[in-house]
Amino acid sequence: MTKRLINILLSLFLVSCDNLLPLPIRWGNDSFGCKVEGITMKASSANYFARDKPISARITDSTFYISGSDYNDKLDIAISLGNIRKKGTYYLDNITGAASYENRNYPSTSYKTYNQYGGQVHITKFDVKNKIVSGTFSFKAAKVDISVYPNTLDTTKVIEITRGRFDVNLK
Repeated sequence: MTKRLINILLSLFLVSCDNLLPLPIRWGNDSFGCKVEGITMKASSANYFARDKPISARITDSTFYISGSDYNDKLDIAISLGNIRKKGTYYLDNITGAASYENRNYPSTSYKTYNQYGGQVHITKFDVKNKIVSGTFSFKAAKVDISVYPNTLDTTKVIEITRGRFDVNLK
């Protein structure tokens, strides 16, 4: 009986591990994940030999860019922060920073932050010398209406991204 109970508990633990977010560490281990409307999204390749990397991070002209993609579920999140130089809180207000979410499943949908709905990024480690940036993020974004030109935001359709975490090596 005890052996069977241990096997059941171990099985449940292993199955539930897939829903866990990346650990909030600061080693530059290239992890990226969040909750999209309460559902876990983690950056991952479609397979081990995939050419596309699920996480991209770089700093150019004091602007920090990071993106995470789940190639299996066809989900993408991208964040850009202007004028970043140290640890701290940065706002996704479309003035100092912006974020987007895209679901590439048919029919594809895109969401972007704007001044009414934004969010925050908390940089907990900013080490340019060792090329490591770590932090957390959360934001709300409105659906991009591609039926009109130029594209506008449908503010009646808003998505919430919470409990975001990243720990990346800069390229």
